This record gives sequence, C-alpha cells and structure tokens, in this order.
Amino acid sequence: MGTTTRGNTLSITERLRRVYLPCPANNGNKAVAIKVFDKHNLISEMISSQDMVTELQNFLNGMGASPGLPTDIAANLSSLRFTVDYEPRAPGREEIERFGVTDFPVHLLTASGLVTSSSRDIVGLMEAHRIPEETRVAERPQPGEEGINMFRVFPYRTVEDDWEENRTVLGIGVPGTYFTNNQTRCRKVGIIKMQGFMTENLPMARRPEKILFVLKHELGHMFALRHQENTIMNPGYDVNPASRYTNDQLFIVSRSLDSLIQP
Repeated sequence: MGTTTRGNTLSITERLRRVYLPCPANNGNKAVAIKVFDKHNLISEMISSQDMVTELQNFLNGMGASPGLPTDIAANLSSLRFTVDYEPRAPGREEIERFGVTDFPVHLLTASGLVTSSSRDIVGLMEAHRIPEETRVAERPQPGEEGINMFRVFPYRTVEDDWEENRTVLGIGVPGTYFTNNQTRCRKVGIIKMQGFMTENLPMARRPEKILFVLKHELGHMFALRHQENTIMNPGYDVNPASRYTNDQLFIVSRSLDSLIQP
C-alpha cells in the first residue's frame, strides 16, 4: 500500500495507523444541529442564507410527518429537534474537535473560480474531521422489506476521483460508521461544490431549488443513504426533484440518528 497516484493523501497504511478518539457520549440528547460553514459567502449566489436555513430546517423537522410512515419511525423522527445554523466562516480545528455526535457539519467550497479549494485541501479538511478511510451507506432490500443492506464507500478515493476531475459531481456527503464501529460512528462531514457546474446555464429563479436539493442529497449521504434513482438520492440533479425522502430512506435515517443519540 503506497501513496495515491495524485499524492494528495497519506498512504492508506499511514491513515489507518492513526488513532481516532472515541465519540463523546451523547446521553440521549435529541437536538440535531446542521452546521453550514461558508467562508467565501458562496451561498449568496444561490439563495439567501436565511431562506436556506428556514427551508432546510422545515424540511428536516417535517420528516416524521411523511405519509404512510410506520408509527415507530414517525415517532422517533418527530421526537428529534433539527436546527440549521449558517456560519459565514470556516470552523477552527479546536471547534471541529468539539463537535458532538449529533452535529452535522457541511462546508460550502468550490473547485473553480478565485477561491478554489484543491482536492488536497478537501482531503485535509476530511482528515481534520477524522473521517475514516472506509464507511458504509445503506438501503432497504426492496421497498417495504425488513432489514437493510450495507455498501462500502471510500471517501478519500471519492475526493480524488470527483472533486477536481468530475465537474458534474456537486458534493460529497460522508456518513459515520453508524452500524459498525463506535470509534468512528460520529465522524461525518458534507462538502458542497459551489460555482462551476452548480450554476452553469441555470436561471437565477432555479438556483434556490437546486442548492436545497444538493444540501438534502448530501445530508442524505451523511444520514447513510445510498444513491437511488427518482428520489432525493438520485445520482444527478433532477430539474423536477423529489420533495422528500422515501419512507424506506426515512427508516435508515431514523436508524442512523438513533445510533448516535443512544447513550
């Protein structure tokens, strides 16, 4: 196992040798905080920050009211209190270290323009968040079926393949290892790729809808959801995006959050 071909990261051997501190105890706190960091004020190109906060918070707090949702999942999601905070800055390393198990940090950055972040920068950010080399996303076997299927994802490889090289990729959402490893179960992060393909040939009137879709999509990955056609987790932006997660996806969201909240 050597360094990657682009030299952006530590070797896999070196990274796996790192010691990840255990996640802090949560003690049943049901407040879930989405923290959107935007050090270059890129949100203003898409939507007002206050509108983003309001729309995203209403969406998340409405998940438990999804029609046809099983009673136990509806009750669990409805018991959570989601807040969305917008910060026109970057968090410092000490602040990142203090993030709790129910903090979901999202960074608005760009791979183009005057304030470009390189794939090396993104790797460094992920390392600051203590993102592991491998984590998992999940989906139900078939609509309504019991159980979940797990799928391996490799976030550092994704960054190297997609941040600079694949301009159509609009973000990266990394879940913690919610169902497998307590040591890294709280280590999650979202990174939205602003500008470039995000705004290309897109009328101003459609921009709020698009950024909200991308935020919901990457948060979906942070909740451990896998790509799924014709849903918010559609692999590409749909000009007629779905308005909510499916009930099977909400089952996984509920399970993921429950794994973080339990003391």
